[in-house]
Amino acid sequence: MKLPDFLEFEPFNKMRQSLGTDKLGHFEFFDPNTQLTGDERSELSRLGTHVKDRFVRMLSDHSLGYKNSRIVVIEDSIAHLTQCANFELSETYEIAIPGKVLGNLKPCTQCLHDLRYQGFDLMRERKKAQSDYVLEHFTFDAFFKNKKLYPVNCVELTIRLLIAS
Repeated sequence: MKLPDFLEFEPFNKMRQSLGTDKLGHFEFFDPNTQLTGDERSELSRLGTHVKDRFVRMLSDHSLGYKNSRIVVIEDSIAHLTQCANFELSETYEIAIPGKVLGNLKPCTQCLHDLRYQGFDLMRERKKAQSDYVLEHFTFDAFFKNKKLYPVNCVELTIRLLIAS
């Protein structure tokens, strides 16, 4: 069986014309239920947003995710980077990505400890100077520099946040 030349296949050309395109190309399926839109990314970086608890996930590297992006959860001017012992379970969370909204926020020190970010350690006095230095020079941009912010495959990397420990 010989396949038709789709550049010359009239039903295909009529369909392309009805869609208002005359170009061929690669198209990816976009699902706004699982992928961030441009407007959502902009809102998350400028203002943050509130989402229901079921949409916040913990990724395999223990960072937090929403749809196909890594996020932080904002709680009382503190930004949680993972589900640490200080992370309060709630029905809704305020979430954000690096940008204006995170400018005045401090990272949760328990999250930094749990992730062992740059050797940060709350428990060892001998590491206090290093931990103080890490905290003083912490930026969200630097934190996410080694972790791909967007897009991440939350479907494959996701472990649901545990509601009860």
